[in-house]
Amino acid sequence: MHSLFYLILSLIGLGVLIFFHELGHYIVARRVGMKVEVFAIGFGKPMLSWMHKGVKWQIGWIPFGGYVRIKGMEKEGNKEPHEIPDGYFGKNQRLNRIKVALAGPLVNFALAFLFFVIIWAFGGRARPFAESTQLVGYVSPKSALYEAGLRPGDKITTCNGRPYRSYSSLIEAAAISSDGVEVEGIHYNAKTGEGEPFRRHLNIKVDPDNLQSSLRMGLVTPASYLFVEKLKSHMPQSFTGAPLHSSGIQPGDRLLWVDGNIVYSPHQLQSILQEGRAFITVERLGKTETLSVKRVAIHDFFLSHDQQSELEDWHYANSSEESLFSMRFIPYDISPDGVVKGDLSFIDPDEKGQHNKGEHRGLEVGDRIVAIDGIAMGRGSTIFQALQSHKFSIITERNPAIHKIISEKKQDTDFEKDLDRASINKIANSIGTRSPVKQAGDLFLLPPIEPRPMHTYAKTPEEVEAFAQYVKKGRAHASENTNPDKKAAHLQMLEQQLNTPMLGLVFSDRLVQYNPLPWVAFGDVFGDIWRTLKALITGPLSPKLLSGPIGIVQVMQGGFASGMSEGLFWLAVISVNLGILNLMPIPVLDGGHICFAIWELVTGKTITAKTMQRLTLPFAILLIAFIIWITLQDLGRLLGVIFRG
Repeated sequence: MHSLFYLILSLIGLGVLIFFHELGHYIVARRVGMKVEVFAIGFGKPMLSWMHKGVKWQIGWIPFGGYVRIKGMEKEGNKEPHEIPDGYFGKNQRLNRIKVALAGPLVNFALAFLFFVIIWAFGGRARPFAESTQLVGYVSPKSALYEAGLRPGDKITTCNGRPYRSYSSLIEAAAISSDGVEVEGIHYNAKTGEGEPFRRHLNIKVDPDNLQSSLRMGLVTPASYLFVEKLKSHMPQSFTGAPLHSSGIQPGDRLLWVDGNIVYSPHQLQSILQEGRAFITVERLGKTETLSVKRVAIHDFFLSHDQQSELEDWHYANSSEESLFSMRFIPYDISPDGVVKGDLSFIDPDEKGQHNKGEHRGLEVGDRIVAIDGIAMGRGSTIFQALQSHKFSIITERNPAIHKIISEKKQDTDFEKDLDRASINKIANSIGTRSPVKQAGDLFLLPPIEPRPMHTYAKTPEEVEAFAQYVKKGRAHASENTNPDKKAAHLQMLEQQLNTPMLGLVFSDRLVQYNPLPWVAFGDVFGDIWRTLKALITGPLSPKLLSGPIGIVQVMQGGFASGMSEGLFWLAVISVNLGILNLMPIPVLDGGHICFAIWELVTGKTITAKTMQRLTLPFAILLIAFIIWITLQDLGRLLGVIFRG
């Protein structure tokens, strides 16, 4: 019901924009002495019409558009349009025609500015931190940005010479640029927080035929606050068997740090969980340090006779029924008392050094392993056993103050202040020692947590029944797909969701108050639209990336669902779009009418009805074809989302 309400609200909003656009034409036409015959909102056969002061008012079945028909716009008998008294094309109406044509777009601009004033007067828009931050939350290791050195916690300041405002800035730059993307920013040291400027040219392209794939190719995922909203994961309720159910974590806590990594986004968290590196505490030169080390399948190692015998003894001591070579170990030769003697060799030479790639430091000869995953270790056999599974060390923050809405102007500065690196390091450096620090200020160290598949969460009979119903509903939803391939893919996705180890959490983000001055907001939107239009005309931007009527309504529906200010913002954006597009010098649009009038003013010649028809008809056909084509593109994207959902 809520979706239907916001859909209706969106259609009403679009109707308001069209109404005021046409009202601008209507008022100016009446003021300059032209006779208005029809005022129409929508196209097609009227579903409602009435006469008022000699004007036929009507509402058409097709709501996307409208028009004002002025006397003389169509040929009457043998008379040319310019011969019709009080007509639109009258010889003495050339300057007035420009006024009438300009009125509609100018009203759209004025209406957009009014919406921006209302938004500003009521305090602006509250947006999630991730939608406006310059901080990076995650970068795929396969992406160009990762190869350029970008990491979670870094900051992007400019993109193609323009201020980087959010994740969408990079997508926009990649879509409208033919020469790649120039990115500038600051790379931060993960432990100290010290920054170093960087500048990179990236050959990033957006594939118009596979937009979703382009967005997933790892351009960049923005940072966000990971507030625990619920102790569940896509589930109808919180189950007692969920990994974090008895950990002491509470709704409202911020998940801050996992296994040596400050967590900047859900995508980064998922990457850390999937990678499952061993979190190792070592004694090095009289000091305690913690490191994250990759666990490797033993069959990938090239072992000497002594190394293999040692591992076989530890394997036997743990009474495991699995084959030794199907188990895991770290790529180091470890003595029976847990001291690093050197590196293990890999069968594939290309694997050498990959376990310590990039930001991950490795163990050194002489290091003594004192704990793995926060659990004290004694000898090599216990180290071997601990490496067969992985429990994560997690630090959370419990501080009501960080839930307050913050200003957009200082959001990234506040994010860094809220990290409290000193307390994080105090807790982290004590993990696995004899005296672990479990609390420092508002930060808490949770007991070691092992992610588990969702099918293990239900414990009580009631939970088992609720979980069975959840799975049944998911499979029934997947079976609604008539396409066999999509049905199979949906079922596979469901099974993967049920069997992938998870923490069992749902996160929410911190809200940021964004409230620029009305003329600043108007200028930003106008500039974005102008650059997009320019890229579309000159070639870099594919028309496949544009949205038509269905896409516009979807955006407005999502805006109103987020709040009235967000809905008004998108109304303002679409109003500016209508104004700019109608000013384009195309015969069927207001801009075309302005061009015709200027030509007549300059040459003193009048364009005949036949010439006007020859100029207008081809463009009308092209415009209708383009609207149909872009609507089909919208439908394709919409159906794709439905089938993926």
